[in-house]
Amino acid sequence: MTRYRRLTRADRCHIERCLSRGKRVGRIADELGMHRSSIYREIQRGTIRKGVPGGIRKGEYSSREAQRRAISIFKDSRQTCYYRGYKIRGWVEDQIILKLNERWSPEQIVNRIRIEKGISISTEAIYKYIFSMKKRGAEFHKLLRHAGRRPKRAKFRSRYWELQVQRRRSVDDRPKGANQRRTIGHLERDLMLGKRGTGAVLTIVDRRSRKTFLKKLDSTLCSEANQKTHEKIEASRINCKTMTNDNGHEFGEFWKLEEQIKAKVFFTHPLCPWERGTVENTIGLVRQFIPKGSDLREITEENLEKIERLLNSRPRKSLGYKTPDEFIERKLKQLMTKKRIASMSPEDYERFY
Repeated sequence: MTRYRRLTRADRCHIERCLSRGKRVGRIADELGMHRSSIYREIQRGTIRKGVPGGIRKGEYSSREAQRRAISIFKDSRQTCYYRGYKIRGWVEDQIILKLNERWSPEQIVNRIRIEKGISISTEAIYKYIFSMKKRGAEFHKLLRHAGRRPKRAKFRSRYWELQVQRRRSVDDRPKGANQRRTIGHLERDLMLGKRGTGAVLTIVDRRSRKTFLKKLDSTLCSEANQKTHEKIEASRINCKTMTNDNGHEFGEFWKLEEQIKAKVFFTHPLCPWERGTVENTIGLVRQFIPKGSDLREITEENLEKIERLLNSRPRKSLGYKTPDEFIERKLKQLMTKKRIASMSPEDYERFY
């Protein structure tokens, strides 16, 4: 099947030469790769009806005249064709304008005209009419329900993602030791995002001791998140028993992480952040050092290690005002020092008092 294309000036010159040599139309069509009906119509349009200068007699085909007519027809159609559809004119056009002002939708207009008058018009034809009239200054598109804005298309998950969802373990199946915070080793994790496109901070928290681990991520790919999680748990030397996180794509391929950390991964219910409230609260503490909208490319691993030390050496009310480090090591540290702040000078006292 030949692909549709328009005749060019060179094609018309070729037709004129072939006709002068007495070639048949079928042969010309084969040479141009077009159907013979297209060539017949072109010859009919380009035939001279009156004598013209240049030696071409009445009744003969002229490529020059055919090209001029083709350009003229194309320009006229571009200037006058503000809307397509032979029925969108007169009474039908008036009814469309009236009902649009009454906030009818094109679908309602189409079906009422069909029921009352038996006239068949497509909804797409009315939309084309509305937006083509916009070029002439009319604002019929503003009378539509969404003011002419196209609705967002629904996002469909791939089959691979659906299979991942089916393989997940719900937080309802988590052991009692994790739910009641009896022992150390039941972890929660989440990503703290900064400015868009600058990466994320992986946040891992122990549910019992509130021990916090931070790791920088360059992207939100699940492969990187799982790899950094494994590295951080190995470096911390914590015996991980369970891992709980949300349903984001960054925590996909969880079975690979389970093989690395030798623990099961559980997922909370959609839109239920309180089921992993420990890590949500910890992210709020990290926001004291890294506010929302920060460029995470400026945050180094040294900065995150410093924040991690500050959080793990901060007393927590839930631990009886012990720090996470003290709770794990079961030994109190001397946090209050004898260090004094230099006293104010007489000039400073005069400023404030």
